[in-house]
Amino acid sequence: MFIELNQTEDPEIDFYHIYQPDALLLNAETVRLAEPLEVQGKVRKQPIGVKLIGQLKTALEVFCNRCLQNFNFPLNVQFEENFVTSEDFSSQSELELKNDTDFSLSVFDGERINLDEAVQEQIWLNLPDRLLCRENCQGICPHCGANKNEVNCHCEVKEIDPRWQKLRDLTK
Repeated sequence: MFIELNQTEDPEIDFYHIYQPDALLLNAETVRLAEPLEVQGKVRKQPIGVKLIGQLKTALEVFCNRCLQNFNFPLNVQFEENFVTSEDFSSQSELELKNDTDFSLSVFDGERINLDEAVQEQIWLNLPDRLLCRENCQGICPHCGANKNEVNCHCEVKEIDPRWQKLRDLTK
């Protein structure tokens, strides 16, 4: 979806869009939309460029980093992003970064903003480094491969760091 800036003289443009799960490609086999993604917000024209202020809400189908099971991860994000033309970006890059808002600077053609790209970027930026199905996920047994959340595999771990073996011999 594109937000057309040249179709109105209003300094602020409201937008609202719902992406169906198969309509937005996230370029990954491990992350998919589990339910429709709702995005809304406004675009404010600035003296240089425009500011996109929005909120997205959805649930993502992801894999747990410990047990590799699928689970739904809720995502409710408020975001801001500044867009400037390539000419303004060149003149802006000569200036020093003044504050945190300078890090959310994107380049656009001056006529329309690709909302799909902005939404995809916000999804990736707001995913945690480690996705866990629950805080106390026990993961997969390294010996038999069983999901320790579902079964108690009773595998015994007898590997001992050889540096500690002498201490173990003292207790026998």
